Amino acid sequence: MFVVGTRPELIKVSPVLLEIKKRGLNHRLVHSEQHYDYNMSGIFFKELGLPDPDNSLNANSTTEFNQIGKGLIQLESILISKPPKIVIVHGDTNTALFSAIATSKLGIPLAHIESGLRSFDMTMPEEINRRVIDSISNYCFAPTKEAIRNLNNEGKKKES
Repeated sequence: MFVVGTRPELIKVSPVLLEIKKRGLNHRLVHSEQHYDYNMSGIFFKELGLPDPDNSLNANSTTEFNQIGKGLIQLESILISKPPKIVIVHGDTNTALFSAIATSKLGIPLAHIESGLRSFDMTMPEEINRRVIDSISNYCFAPTKEAIRNLNNEGKKKES
């Protein structure tokens, strides 16, 4: 199961989803609607040739806390009703954060793409998200050697 909610997540996941679809592999796509208007989200489904999401969460909100709370509650029911073998999240968005928390709490394996990236500025919400997601992920996919070092420094063991 892929959980996305922002324009960058849609762009990054599109080649993977299209290849999975091409190969006829089972998958599910959940869209949180963190970016909810057509120009921030809908147009990318159309232009990238992505399938419609299997579930939409309506986790758009005026505040970060409401967005995370709504997303947790809505995603929990989806994960419980039909647990996936693994949940895959990207980056440092609120969608990735609440997906990671829900997945971890339910004991479902979690993969984090773009793990280990750090600004070392804890005043940034994204930095908090990155660190929490990485700390509870079963699989961390780091894009750079520096990101791997960051994960190792935080106690994540390197695997081949």
